[in-house]
Amino acid sequence: MLARPKAQTPSERLEFGLRNFGYWFQSASEFWRGAGYYAARGVGPHAAFSLHQATERCFHAVLLVFSGYKPKTHDIEALAKQTSALHPELEGALPRTEPEDERLFSLLKRVWTTHGSRGLELHERHRHAVLPALVQTTIPIN
Repeated sequence: MLARPKAQTPSERLEFGLRNFGYWFQSASEFWRGAGYYAARGVGPHAAFSLHQATERCFHAVLLVFSGYKPKTHDIEALAKQTSALHPELEGALPRTEPEDERLFSLLKRVWTTHGSRGLELHERHRHAVLPALVQTTIPIN
């Protein structure tokens, strides 16, 4: 039988949230910088994968702060739905209201399922058009 989670005090929840946000947001920031580095060097598959990781880790940071839980999934669509339910400001973190937004989100989502395979050639062929647009539609990280 699994142990029941212990109720946390407000200060324990705050410490947990700050610690996890710091870790996951810093990790997302490094992947974000990596995506820019790889894009500048013309390494489209690495840039796309790094951008996906940055997006995923931003969602992880938010989920841990608001819920104390990070699901074991790489599905950014599922993560986007989970985070948007936690705070109204997160609803449009990755906009998909226009057909182009939806297309770019679909490409970003496919990065995880195709990493390390020939499927990433799509990103290599279209990196000059797609990657800058993906960067603009992802949560900005300084």
